[in-house]
Amino acid sequence: MFQGIENAQMTRGGNWIQPGKFVLMVDFLKTHLNAIKRGEQFITEFFVLYSTNPSQPAGSKVSWCASSWHPSAAGNIKAFFVALMQCKPEQINEQGCNMATSPQQPCQGRLIMAEAYNKKTRSNTDFTAVNWGPVDSTWTQRAAELVQTLGISLTPKEQLNQPAQNFGAPQGYPQQPAAPQGFPPPPMAPQGYPQQPAAPQGFGQPAGFGAPQAAPQGFGPPAGFPPPDGQRVPF
Repeated sequence: MFQGIENAQMTRGGNWIQPGKFVLMVDFLKTHLNAIKRGEQFITEFFVLYSTNPSQPAGSKVSWCASSWHPSAAGNIKAFFVALMQCKPEQINEQGCNMATSPQQPCQGRLIMAEAYNKKTRSNTDFTAVNWGPVDSTWTQRAAELVQTLGISLTPKEQLNQPAQNFGAPQGYPQQPAAPQGFPPPPMAPQGYPQQPAAPQGFGQPAGFGAPQAAPQGFGPPAGFPPPDGQRVPF
């Protein structure tokens, strides 16, 4: 699935997430063999911590998928991992991606920002593209409170070691109420709350990897995300 990702050009695209701006927490990353298409798919599932789309509110789950039979798949995946791991494109490689989707799930609990929007395809149908962006320390601290407030519970890793066709949210997954209007200033993370998980083995290690960092130079983050504390924009 990830062969040749080192040389892939970054592109942005995806589906399942509806148009809007989101702060997301990774629940799991998996690959799935699509028997009909006879190809692999990279599947990501998230908990929503913040959303501008009322149909996908804070506390709900959203997914994104990149399919290997599309030429843009490797570039889309690279763009995702650059934002999630807050590293340089050249540090994304096949070994690291395989580790990220392994039963150890080292990326579970990491945060990412997304802006999804519709664009027209050549056949004049709507396609939902996704721009990914890194979070800053404000949202890292804020996540501890939101996980408790929204009743978020990450999927136990032992439940993820099942055949790929079983992946996805359980039937009838309840949507939690949206976060209150006007977030208060983010509190300090409760004592003992884990920081962002360390980078999967195999990814190139930038200085201070695993801690929130500024967006890589040249990365154009989507504009317009509301400040989580009423003063500071996340990126």
